[in-house]
Formats: sequence, structure tokens, C-alpha cells
Amino acid sequence: MLDRLIKTYQKNKRFIVYCLIGFTGVSLDFFIFYLLNNQLGIYYQYANVISVSLGIANNFVLNAFFNFKMLDKFFSRFLKFYSIGLLGLATSALCLYLMIEILTLETIVAKILTIFIVTAIQYTLNKKLTFKQA
Repeated sequence: MLDRLIKTYQKNKRFIVYCLIGFTGVSLDFFIFYLLNNQLGIYYQYANVISVSLGIANNFVLNAFFNFKMLDKFFSRFLKFYSIGLLGLATSALCLYLMIEILTLETIVAKILTIFIVTAIQYTLNKKLTFKQA
């Protein structure tokens, strides 16, 4: 049993670390979103742009240095990562609109659900495009 667990960990180590790093970005995103929207009264779409952008930058730096350990073509990789992040932002904005305006979910509930959707999409794209092994 322990041997199987170790093999599973080794096989999925990069994904596990990506998720842990992603958690820091999601935490930052969520905290900044909450602060801007709920505490400062900034419109949720504007708050979302700012919070997601900070989460993207956080995740890129941590993934580049600690997970994928790819510091070559740093700026080029950042542009790819950020472009995928912008796709995530567009997806996030659409999901928030649908969940808040159409389904009338609470803003925070919609944000939490949106984070899960966007994370799955971004991991797949970043693994295949941004941090692709040469």
C-alpha cells in the first residue's frame, strides 16, 4: 500500500506541487477579490481583473522557480502563462456573470466555483504550452 502511494506521488509530483502553488494563487486571488469587492465596494468584474492578475503573476513565478524549474525564456514563458491566465480571466468573468446575474448565486459562492473551473483549464494549458519540455 505504501509503495503504491509513493509511486503515485512520484508520478504526480508536478501536479501536486502545481496544485499547492495554485492554492497560494487562489488564496491571493480570493483575498484581494474579497478586499476590493466586499470591503472597498469595487465592482466585482473590476475586482476580479485585479485579483486574478495578481494570482497569475504569483503562480507563474512560483511554478517557474520551484515546480517546473524552467528559468530559460523567462519573459516568453511569462507571456504564455499570462495569456493562458487571460483566457482564464475571460472564463472567470463569464462564469461570474452567469452565476451571479443569471443564476443569482451569492458573489463569493460564484467566485469559489469559478476558481475550480478555471484552475482545471489553466493547468492543462500551462503544462502543454508554457512549461512544455523542449
